Amino acid sequence: MVSPSGGRDSKSTGTNAADEDSPEKGTMDQEEAQKSARRSNQRRHTHNSREKLNVKFKELSRFVAPNVSQSGSSSSTKTHKSKIISDAIQMYNNLVKKREALETELVFSSLEKLEEWLTKIVEKKREDLYEILEDIVRVFCVKQEWILGEVWAPEMTDEKVVLKRVKCVKNPCCDRDETLFIEEFIDHGNVHQYEPPTGPQGRAFQTLRPEWYAIFQKNRHDF
Repeated sequence: MVSPSGGRDSKSTGTNAADEDSPEKGTMDQEEAQKSARRSNQRRHTHNSREKLNVKFKELSRFVAPNVSQSGSSSSTKTHKSKIISDAIQMYNNLVKKREALETELVFSSLEKLEEWLTKIVEKKREDLYEILEDIVRVFCVKQEWILGEVWAPEMTDEKVVLKRVKCVKNPCCDRDETLFIEEFIDHGNVHQYEPPTGPQGRAFQTLRPEWYAIFQKNRHDF
């Protein structure tokens, strides 16, 4: 319906000045403005985060490239982020191996250093004997270049003594590929136990003497 003045009748449109200035409409406009502001802030934050991340990747790439190439990496191109991360992890693992080797060399450099190291370990972990033995076995693994070391402990079961493995220690200086083949051996030890003098662990426990590789060759059924 059109009014004589040429405008629309407010009754036909269902709106008036009061509706346009209603509190509900003002609240909706305010909420939309807040949502728009949040979306804008999120986009800006995402953009800034990506820029910072790209800068860090460039820095990491420049740092990783020469170090990894010295350790035998086959690729010198560091354009893909996943490759940069992979090389950074490799470099970190190499540093861990070097640190372990240097610490072990220091421990065995003299009897005084060995006693000092043992004293620190015992004082730090005096509440847990197996934790102490785990550290000792780890050091010997690195020193002797063993891939794996184990700690077996006696336990009373049905009025008899059995030996159960309480710690399994991998040499931290070995590559992961070098330890993959012993996973089955490790899993077997998790459920196996020996009753002295059965097995190399049982014989060593009963005789209080070490067993060497030549003895294992004669008793392969133990494994």
